Amino acid sequence: MLGPPVAAVLPGVRHDHGVPSLTIAEIRPDQLDQVGELTASVYAADGFTTPDYVPALRDVASRVRSATVLVAEQQGRLVGAVTVATRGGEWAEQSVPGEAVIRMLVVDPSARGGGTGQACTRAW
Repeated sequence: MLGPPVAAVLPGVRHDHGVPSLTIAEIRPDQLDQVGELTASVYAADGFTTPDYVPALRDVASRVRSATVLVAEQQGRLVGAVTVATRGGEWAEQSVPGEAVIRMLVVDPSARGGGTGQACTRAW
């Protein structure tokens, strides 16, 4: 199983986020590498990382063990992703009880400005 159970908050694919043809769902195993590359490339291009952090950005398989990773697809193309962690997980060390932490929110540069990032955060 990828990440903690999210059936109560993410009962399948979400289409109610107001962005035409955008689908947000929990990551599939076949998307791990693609999300890792998107995350690393966006962080590097925008100047939000250092060389020693790039392996962690690419290692989506580790994140899904203790957090939820959602992906955004538009017409079958990956255009965004977000990691959502809850207290007690490796990716939520700064959270307080009852709080979720948004980590590694990325949107492909070609899809920016259309609400993809906001849709990713609202899907949780």
